[in-house]
Amino acid sequence: MDLMGMASDFLKGNSVEGGSDVMGALSQLIGEGDSLNLESLLESMGGASGLGDIAASWLGSGENLPISAEQVSALFGSEKLSSFASSLGIDSDAAIDTITQVLPNLVDSSSPEGTLVSMDSMDDVMNLAKRFFS
Repeated sequence: MDLMGMASDFLKGNSVEGGSDVMGALSQLIGEGDSLNLESLLESMGGASGLGDIAASWLGSGENLPISAEQVSALFGSEKLSSFASSLGIDSDAAIDTITQVLPNLVDSSSPEGTLVSMDSMDDVMNLAKRFFS
C-alpha cells in the first residue's frame, strides 16, 4: 500500500498495515517532535538547495510545480528517508516517489492565501491531514 492509501486509512480510523503511524512518520520527516514544521522545510528549499521556485509555487494560488525524486533525496538525505520508509514498512524508493506527490499538496493545503497555518500540536496536524487526505 502506498503512503497516500495508508494515510487515508489511518484518518478514517481503519487499521494501517503494520500498525504504522503515518502522521508520526511525516512529523519525523518534516517536523519537530509531534508537529509538522513546514516553515523550516520551505526555508530549506529556499536556501542552498535551490528549490525556492518550487516551494513558492506550492504557496501560491497557481499550479504546483513538481519536485523530483532526486530533489527529495537531496532535500532530506538518505538516512532520514530510510528511517521514514522503515517506520512505514515500505522501501525507500516507494517512500520517495510518494513524497514527490504528497509534499506539493501538503504545503498547498497548509497555506490558504499563501500563508502557512499553525502546526504547533498534533491536533493541528490531524486537522490538516483530514483536509488533505479526505
